[in-house]
Amino acid sequence: PQLKARMEIARRASEVKQETSKCAKQAIDIFDILKNKIGFQTKEHFVVLSFDVRHKYLGMDIIAVGILTANIIHPRETFEAAIRRHAAYIIVSHNHPSGDCTPSDEDLEITKRLVESGKVLGIQMMDHVIVSRDSYLSFANEGLV
Repeated sequence: PQLKARMEIARRASEVKQETSKCAKQAIDIFDILKNKIGFQTKEHFVVLSFDVRHKYLGMDIIAVGILTANIIHPRETFEAAIRRHAAYIIVSHNHPSGDCTPSDEDLEITKRLVESGKVLGIQMMDHVIVSRDSYLSFANEGLV
């Protein structure tokens, strides 16, 4: 059972790595990758995707899983994963279980805090993508990053 579980984890990690390495800078590609991973979740999942200076995908980390209608995000945990992976930039994403990808006031505030924290740490936050089952919103495309 443990060997099967490890093989499945390795398979899924490889799948995410292959998908993400195709084109990591386009929000639609991030949506295509994450819609089946967090888009259908009934609780908010906040993830950080880390990349090196050549846009090579370094990995994805789940930073927080919230209650039904909320999630608590702090720059400390978000950038801990990026620092551990030696990332040059990150893209963060979370799902909206309601299906409405309109950013909340909290989404806008945490994005602002993450951008500022990234500047201090030298790790640029390229985008924040909100995903649902069938739609997404890119903060970068909307001029919010």
